[in-house]
Formats: sequence, C-alpha cells, structure tokens
Amino acid sequence: MRRSFLEPGKPVVVAGKDFFHRKAEVRLENSGLPGWFVRLQGTDVPINPKTMKYELRRVSLVDGKRSIQVIEHLLALRLLLGLDQVRIVPSSRWVPYGDSSARIFFDPCKSGMRTVGGLRHYSVAGAVTVVGDAEKSWITYAPHKADKLVVRVHIDYPSLGICDRTFEFPGTKLEDIAYARTQGWPRHLWYATWLWPGFWDHRRNAVWPHQGTSDEILDSYARHRALDILGALGGLCPPQGTLVGKVESYCAGHALDMKLIQLAYPLLAEVKEGKKLATK
Repeated sequence: MRRSFLEPGKPVVVAGKDFFHRKAEVRLENSGLPGWFVRLQGTDVPINPKTMKYELRRVSLVDGKRSIQVIEHLLALRLLLGLDQVRIVPSSRWVPYGDSSARIFFDPCKSGMRTVGGLRHYSVAGAVTVVGDAEKSWITYAPHKADKLVVRVHIDYPSLGICDRTFEFPGTKLEDIAYARTQGWPRHLWYATWLWPGFWDHRRNAVWPHQGTSDEILDSYARHRALDILGALGGLCPPQGTLVGKVESYCAGHALDMKLIQLAYPLLAEVKEGKKLATK
C-alpha cells in the first residue's frame, strides 16, 4: 500500500447527523506530522491504543475528561487508504454517522488525498490472543504474510446462520468494506427504532435480518465486522506505517478489539523488506 495524505490547506469537511440524529461536523486536515491526531479543546492528542476505549457498541477516543465518540469507521481509513498525518477536528463529541458505514469519510478523503510514497510494514512479534467470556468468542493477531494484512471473520447469529469470510489488504475491493453498513441486531431493535424520531435513521441505514436472504445479510454483517476490525487496527497502526499479518475474529466485537490492540501495542515491530514471517 502507498502512503497518502490530504492536500495541505485543503481540509475535508464532513457534515451530517450523529448517532442521535443531531447535527455534527468533523474537519480532517493535514497536520504536517506523521501519525493521526484528534484536536480536543485546542490540544492535539495522538491516536493510539492508550487513548482508545470501548464503550457501548462503539469505540471512543478519551483524554482525561475530553472524548470523541464512534471513531472506528473513521480510523479504518488509515488502513484502507494509507492515510497519514491526519488531524481530526470535531465540532462536538459525536462525529457524523452517515449511513452507518465509512462511506461518509471514505469517499471525500479518497478524492482529496495525494499519494506520496511507500509505507513501512509492521506486525506483532508473536501471536496475541484475547478470549471473551466463557470462551465463546476470541480474536487473535499473529505474524503471517510480510506484504499484506489478512482479516478472517467468523460470525454466528442465532436463527440467521454462520458465515466465515477472509479479506486481504491489498486484494479485497476497498468499497466492499468501506460501504458495509452496520448490523441491525438484535432483531428487536427494529421495533425500538419506531419509538423515538432520533432513531428513525437507523431503521433505514442498518442492515436488518428481514431485508434479504440469510446469505446476503450474513455477508453484509461479515464485511461490516471487517470494517470495525480495521477501525481498531487503525489506532494501533504506527505513524508512516501500515499493518501486516493475520487477524482472526471468532464471534468477537469492539470490546475484544480494544483489548487486542492494547496487548499488541508493545509487541509491534517493523517488518524489514525481504523478511519472512511465519505463516499458517
């Protein structure tokens, strides 16, 4: 993947509604410094696993009492597009939610960025695994191929079915992941969206089980899960770098993603050109 950045002096401004249907806006600009930062109350806070936190159904960036919510779809651009030296300037604590995918950020950044060179490759020195409650879910990040990131997603939804998909970067069409909308799950949340006008957008934007065949819905859910994984890894990714190796997620979610990147953070090492990593 090539390293890219936004044109200096030409910020990308994304406006819309947040998760609660309130007006929200975020400005993405070239910071001039390697890495990703978020401007919180006038201070540039580096984005890394130390400043990322799991909250209910989302990932937030937290620095003391300052925070920005639902950041995972934006951070995924770090691996999808190779974007570097980005400063996020939000207008409020919640960024625009769009159609629940990364499209609202992906399209304007892709058209407004410039490719400048190659990215350094990083991976963990050894396998890192996090297991959920009762060992029913887990996620692991391990050395694999030196030139790409492999993401395997295994999901299992009661009464809907099982899906096991593998995505490779580079390789997988980026829009297939960036445009994947969120899961309309559990099913009963469909009825909850009728109770409050602020949630009406979720009835339209989420992918609900009754809106297609089981295979179609599961495929969409697997692609959105891959997007969320890339969002977590975007916070793990070093400045001027990208991640390689293999991530396998078995019925996992945001909570395990955050634990994984926190454990993997001190184990990251640059993969030198020509070095062979373990495969499996």
